[in-house]
Amino acid sequence: ASPKLVQEEAPDSYKNVTDVVETCHAAGISKLCVKLRPVAVIKG
Repeated sequence: ASPKLVQEEAPDSYKNVTDVVETCHAAGISKLCVKLRPVAVIKG
């Protein structure tokens, strides 16, 4: 994989989803309703 792709997929490249959801809810642009958890991941 290219260094750019590895950098883009690094865990630190993503914002904390909880923080993003709470910010959007507080701003009134989304509605907090349910939190889902993944059961399985399929790669291929």
